[in-house]
Amino acid sequence: MLSTNGLTYQYPNSTLIQFPDLEVEEGHALIVYGESGCGKTTLLHLLGGLLQPRSGQINIDQTTLSEMSNSRRDEFRGQNIGIVYQQFYFIESLSIRDNLRISPFSKNHDRTHKIIERLGLEESASKYPHQLSVGQKQRACIARAVTNSPKLILADEPTSNLDNKNCSTVIDLLMEEAYWNDAALVIVTHDDRLRSEINDCIDLTELSKVQN
Repeated sequence: MLSTNGLTYQYPNSTLIQFPDLEVEEGHALIVYGESGCGKTTLLHLLGGLLQPRSGQINIDQTTLSEMSNSRRDEFRGQNIGIVYQQFYFIESLSIRDNLRISPFSKNHDRTHKIIERLGLEESASKYPHQLSVGQKQRACIARAVTNSPKLILADEPTSNLDNKNCSTVIDLLMEEAYWNDAALVIVTHDDRLRSEINDCIDLTELSKVQN
């Protein structure tokens, strides 16, 4: 479902980051962890087509991201990739429910409602983002990422603001979404609780190579 080959990226006036090759099959999950600054979020943004690699390929469901135009890549992301960002990026003038429904690719409102219920957000769905706690906003971000049944789910620190109960709920939901939709799930995190739930892990501190 997801594979990378020879992936590198370089920020302006910085060193070249060379990432290890990845492969995540349908219905499976991978945890990427490592020290701050080792490239975890950069890798996630590359996999989501938000950044263009300096070299290498990213293949999602037999489609190569680097071969797409910018507009086609944006369309592909909306149809096939769900991203849980560290920043929440809600439209403050809309309720949480409307934030989840605003995407042109989110057409199954019954499914959106079920995910809201599963994450314990029923009473919060009609509220505006500023009325929610940090943990509620994080769960809403996760609901938004999976509402259109993506083939690739990318989650950047999805449990960092959650207590143990909600952490378990979120991981169960993400794992089930990957399994039932034949999707690949990639989580970047510092949260050691997740490493007891998901066996496949890569430490970017050890495996990524930074060259001058």
